[in-house]
Amino acid sequence: MIQIARERVRAFVVENFLFGDAAQAPSDEESLIENDIVDSTGVLELVAFIEDSFGISMADGDVVPANLDTIERIEALSIPEPTTGCWLWIGQTHASRTIEYGRIQVLGRRLRAHRVALGCRLGRKVRCDRVVRHLCDTPLCVNPEHLAEGTQRQNVADQGRKKAGIRGDRAEKPNDSGGLS
Repeated sequence: MIQIARERVRAFVVENFLFGDAAQAPSDEESLIENDIVDSTGVLELVAFIEDSFGISMADGDVVPANLDTIERIEALSIPEPTTGCWLWIGQTHASRTIEYGRIQVLGRRLRAHRVALGCRLGRKVRCDRVVRHLCDTPLCVNPEHLAEGTQRQNVADQGRKKAGIRGDRAEKPNDSGGLS
């Protein structure tokens, strides 16, 4: 997921701000603003691209240059597990039905990390009426190759086959306080 999202953002930056000159593409850590790649108008273009590509709706208060200055955010919060191929989430977690899932704050919104990971791979937001199935049976895994969008029925069938007893999460639904219910 990380590499896929990074490549899409990088390709957008190269095409729209560097006039197709990939040799000028910044590294993941380089500031887009300090290196004069993106200006205030470019920030708005970047916001539109992120919202359209990844299904993320950004609040006006979150559309600030500091939130859009580098490409490396998610990668810093997961580590590869060499035996299984899982990318284990090491950031903030949230218990759902006594199972820990990764949680990430994306421009002021708390989201489940595996839903963001799968959304990046799919190039769209995971449907609200769907669960994210962990094909690896590791709830903290954010490797999009280990995740699949599906129905609760499919998830229960997975449990029966694997005898894991783990249920997929449901879509984030904001509650009155702006958090997840």
